Amino acid sequence: MDNLKTEVRSPQDISIVRPQMRNEDFKMRGRQMQPARLRAINKGLLTLHTLELMAQTIYRFQITSEACEL
Repeated sequence: MDNLKTEVRSPQDISIVRPQMRNEDFKMRGRQMQPARLRAINKGLLTLHTLELMAQTIYRFQITSEACEL
């Protein structure tokens, strides 16, 4: 069985860890969205953040072997 190697070429230089980012690589999104949609997205992000903080607190108390009332 022949060992066939297929070479995949990347459009970017892979000798560096991450290609350089330029200002034109960024674009603002959501400017054309309705205000109600943006509020819903913001509410969802705040909920997700709150849940992540709660999980972090739970993990902090679970990682110790000390007896705790919480």
